[in-house]
Amino acid sequence: MGSFRVSTRVHESSGLHVDMAPIPPSRQSAIVLSKSAATNSSLSALIQSVSSAAALVISPVESEPSVQWLESRFPQVREVELDHIVAIGGGSCIDTAKVLAFAYARPEVASLSVLASSASEATRMTPNITAVPTTAGTGSEVTSFATVWDRKYQRKLSVDHESLTPTHALLIPEALSSLRKRNAVAPLLDAMSHSLESLWNSSSSEFSDVHACSALRKIFEFGPEYLLGVREPQVLRHVQLAATNAGIAIQQTRTSIAHAVSYPLTLNKGIPHGYACAFLLPAIWTYVAHREPVRYARISQFLGHRSIEETRSRVEELLQIGELQSALQQCGFSKTDVSFEEVQSYSRSQNFSQPLTAEVLESWVDECV
Repeated sequence: MGSFRVSTRVHESSGLHVDMAPIPPSRQSAIVLSKSAATNSSLSALIQSVSSAAALVISPVESEPSVQWLESRFPQVREVELDHIVAIGGGSCIDTAKVLAFAYARPEVASLSVLASSASEATRMTPNITAVPTTAGTGSEVTSFATVWDRKYQRKLSVDHESLTPTHALLIPEALSSLRKRNAVAPLLDAMSHSLESLWNSSSSEFSDVHACSALRKIFEFGPEYLLGVREPQVLRHVQLAATNAGIAIQQTRTSIAHAVSYPLTLNKGIPHGYACAFLLPAIWTYVAHREPVRYARISQFLGHRSIEETRSRVEELLQIGELQSALQQCGFSKTDVSFEEVQSYSRSQNFSQPLTAEVLESWVDECV
């Protein structure tokens, strides 16, 4: 038995005809805008419309936002009256909007660490959030949590609250049309990781499996073209929907062991998040498939594959196209950078559906690097 809840209204739109209903201009709105979105011609009319009446525009947004950068923005947000925040950008941008909405509703709290602990109560209404994703990646447009990086203390924080689930998500495939490969790869690998981690999660359910598998089918079919630079409307639409499907899946289950491995690698080595959480996926897939062969054979069949080995090969294909090994080498990654004790310190590791030992983790790293 499982329980599930999806509260975001997802709107598909066209860059040539954007439905403005989810984001009416408001004097009590803030706009959180990424640098790339601000120069995206397919979004110019939308940005002009929503920012013309806004009380506050925050741009550019720090990539993989830090505690320190976010806390420095709290005063800006708190000195205006807000009922709505519009986030136009990738996962970092949408996560920023969530944190700022949470901070706005708790004006007496200066520390993001205290906010993340959920120890404080809201003293005013949390602004509604509308998310307009410009990458196919985190699925943050349909989740209630935001990832924050504490550079000072070298730790990852998660701000997680039901009120931070965007009320609306506006999917505009054309918003992805100008993405270069280097900006497209890591987000899509993150979406693939979300899908797989939802499947091998101790909280998985039939509902989360449906969304995870739907995401994977789209990623396996359209992901290779997308990562190779194809920007046809059909390709863009399906990879964007895949990321949203994956986001719905992890909203139910949260992420798992691959993300627990990734956090210290991003903090300590500067490895982009999507690469850090994807490099072990082939080995983990084989590990879980051998322990639950009936379940994963059925999943492979649903994905249109003849065997669990074929599914693994499709995962490896995307990692190869994305030049993952080269990215790890450029960041100076070595096998000793993965510590079992450090991985276990992250709560996401407890979501893994199978027993894990230091020896198993080491074998995964040996297999994939």
